[in-house]
Amino acid sequence: MSSVETGRPRVGLVLLLGAITILGPLSIDLYLPAFPTIEHELGASEAAVQLTLTGFLVGLALGQPISGPLSDAIGRRRPMLIGLSVFVAMSVVLAVAPNIEILIGARFLQGVAGAFGVAVAMGMVRDLAAGAAAARLLSTMMLVTGLGPILAPMVGGQLLRFVDWRGMFWFLALVAAGLLATAYFAIPETLTAERRTVGGVRAALRSYRTLVTDRVYVGYALTNGLMFGAVFGYVAAASFVYQGIYHMTPQQYGIVAGVNALGMVAMTQLNGRLVSFFHPRRLLITGLVSAATWGVLLLAIAFTRPASVWWIAVPLFLMVASIGLVMPNGMAMALNDYPKAAGTGAALIGANQFVLGGAVTALMGLGGSATAIPMAGFIAALTLLSLTVQLVLARPRTPAATAARQRTLASRDANLESAAEVA
Repeated sequence: MSSVETGRPRVGLVLLLGAITILGPLSIDLYLPAFPTIEHELGASEAAVQLTLTGFLVGLALGQPISGPLSDAIGRRRPMLIGLSVFVAMSVVLAVAPNIEILIGARFLQGVAGAFGVAVAMGMVRDLAAGAAAARLLSTMMLVTGLGPILAPMVGGQLLRFVDWRGMFWFLALVAAGLLATAYFAIPETLTAERRTVGGVRAALRSYRTLVTDRVYVGYALTNGLMFGAVFGYVAAASFVYQGIYHMTPQQYGIVAGVNALGMVAMTQLNGRLVSFFHPRRLLITGLVSAATWGVLLLAIAFTRPASVWWIAVPLFLMVASIGLVMPNGMAMALNDYPKAAGTGAALIGANQFVLGGAVTALMGLGGSATAIPMAGFIAALTLLSLTVQLVLARPRTPAATAARQRTLASRDANLESAAEVA
């Protein structure tokens, strides 16, 4: 356990956890350029090939509510290693899949396995620190996770020059196997036995009721979820706006998208320094106000249908960068009161993010792609709603309410311990 007791090794551990969490984004973006090839080789329809992506996202959303409570009950290390092992196995199945049906099913299971890494990694960060310290560690983690959207399309495009779509899944298998081996030797158990949820997995699942009835937790969870939806709206529509309306080449679009992602990563690193001087919630609200301001300005500009793409690109960059002040602080504050249910809490936030993100992606197509108005409208609405939720639901408790909440949680833990002793 020494590796979680000192500052320098802890940063290395968090960077490794960040690398594990990008398996999800890497698995999404890496094989998108190969969709037409998969359609042709397997004799599948375009809709069926798209179901491989849908299946993965559904697995990613459903796997987190399972892995979170499990890690609260039995510890973090075993679920993470199991998830990575299944991810490797499913990547191999995908690489040799003979038909589209097996491809869809294996992608779903791969998503479930990938969810274990996301939820358990966030729980591990909460095991290591709370409050501003957790926000700093999450900012460090996002240094790695933020590189996923930048590197995945670039890696995928280069891989297609040397391998077919099956080679991409072999590549994922090798990456996941490397992370599994590293995790086995380098990641310790961060949730000691005395800090685990008493009563096993069933009691851990009951933690969901505690979480969803906590106004402050729900406020932070929805704040992050709505902002994640804004990001998905941007990702789903930006390529059509930049390439379809402003006639950028795929290479030019890739550069612009990469710059946006770098802006968010840079802001998360700045956040890691700022939390030493400002409360995480203050930084979070600053990020929300900034994102909403640029979102509304983007919508106003979109209505004018500007001739130059930079009138769209600059507000988008500043909106995306603002998210770097929102996501790590929102997650840290949401989990702050739940050291024994950090896995469950992180899983619920993660599932909420992907459900909202998937819904926004599905709805985005209804607005069409003839103008930037639908994209800007979704971004403006979601950022404003996120700010409203934060100010209304996540407002700090009064001292009396805080004391009452602590008594309730202590009473619940005592009852669970009594029930476990009787059993």
